[in-house]
Amino acid sequence: LKDELNDLRASSTVKRAVFIAGQSNTHYGYGNPQNFPDITGKKLSQLGRGTNNLQVIPLTFYGTSQHTIQTDKISFGTVFLSRYYDSLQLQFPGRRIELLLVPCGAASSGWNDNQYPGNSWRTDDLYFKDLTDRIKWVMNNGYEVDAILWHQGETDALGNTNNYNDLLKNF
Repeated sequence: LKDELNDLRASSTVKRAVFIAGQSNTHYGYGNPQNFPDITGKKLSQLGRGTNNLQVIPLTFYGTSQHTIQTDKISFGTVFLSRYYDSLQLQFPGRRIELLLVPCGAASSGWNDNQYPGNSWRTDDLYFKDLTDRIKWVMNNGYEVDAILWHQGETDALGNTNNYNDLLKNF
């Protein structure tokens, strides 16, 4: 009976993850906090970095706590997650929703390792490995990956990266 109750509780929880990746401004707070949706009572978390690496910690009003130091701005990731939470509540009425935001951005990153040595999103470089390691962690901990919000390109635009669209499609 105890196992059946645990199975019932597990099936009543919807665990989903949304990744934000690309340049570092995927994490920083920007925009107008007056238009921020209410996150009170929503189970919104983030996968930590640094001393909190691979730990689930609360998502803040201002965004990902390891990155956002501005207290007068909001994170687009937090806004997206809050609105997505509302959508999932409509899809799964009466079930507990747990949403996890997984930050994977890197400052001034681009596609071309010749232009950005050691700071590239190429599949043989550190950022791609970090992204795939975090995807594995999420899936091994019972979350489904629902989306990857990609926010990157200005560094490549400034560096005149060739074949940007092809690089993004292959990624």
